[in-house]
Amino acid sequence: MVGRNVTIERRWARNYDKLPELAQELVRLNPALIRAVGNVVALAARHATSTISIVFSTASDPVKLGLAKSFAHPGGNATGIALMTATLTLKRLELIRELLPQHATVGFLVNPDNQDLLLEIEDVARSTGQPLEVAKARNVDDLEPAFTQLVSARVGAVLVSNDILFATRRVQLVALAKRHSLPASYEWRVFPAVGGLMSYGPNLAGIYQKMGTYAALTS
Repeated sequence: MVGRNVTIERRWARNYDKLPELAQELVRLNPALIRAVGNVVALAARHATSTISIVFSTASDPVKLGLAKSFAHPGGNATGIALMTATLTLKRLELIRELLPQHATVGFLVNPDNQDLLLEIEDVARSTGQPLEVAKARNVDDLEPAFTQLVSARVGAVLVSNDILFATRRVQLVALAKRHSLPASYEWRVFPAVGGLMSYGPNLAGIYQKMGTYAALTS
């Protein structure tokens, strides 16, 4: 029970460039386990320690990221859940296009610091052969300009990529989409829960529950 036989130390980064420093802070505390949500966070934790157990959830393939040797036998000190967001992005694009004229441009909002996810989204964009506009936001201050770019490009709708920054700013993102009259699709149900149009993706609560099970087995 938290406060009795379990202590939880949390670290949050406004920008991804702070993650290596925060990961080192946690490692110096010598915890029994580190929980890491997202590609960049998981990689920062893995680079900070090769001995402390890490349970992660990633948007991309953890083998390609270097977090695991294989799905069946991760090896090392890290294990967790892969959401394989690229496949979900293609489905979300398919669904949002049902709302639009045939040749409408769709916008993507991505965090350029999440390089692996950005590359996957670019691959999806190329595979469709249809017009797409990528807007980049690496921090809170970039969100307004990103939407201004999308509006200037006359996109018909926007897909918000899977990124922890966007998840924590979901109220602001939903408000921006409404202000600019842009239909928007998200990966998590927490966005429609605060007024977003639609989402398509795994159950976030279920993912965290599964991570808790892995943590119990690992620690």
